[in-house]
Amino acid sequence: MIVTELMDGSLRDLIKNTYISSYMAIEYMFQIVEISFDSLYMKKVMHRDIKPENILFTRLQNGDKKFKLADFGIAKAALSLIHI
Repeated sequence: MIVTELMDGSLRDLIKNTYISSYMAIEYMFQIVEISFDSLYMKKVMHRDIKPENILFTRLQNGDKKFKLADFGIAKAALSLIHI
């Protein structure tokens, strides 16, 4: 059995169905970059398929959105991608 967290939608859904101000777009971008670097540097995994459909969000009680990266199907260990 595989269990996943219930999310409210993807970045693709958000872009298609909601007006996003430039301020909020920048806020979202910083959060998405932060989670991407977290997966690369903290967990030593390179996602390799970041796209709006693979960036999921959930709404917090205060109305903010929290983004998470999904679908690590073609991810690689970062150390195997570094060639010296």
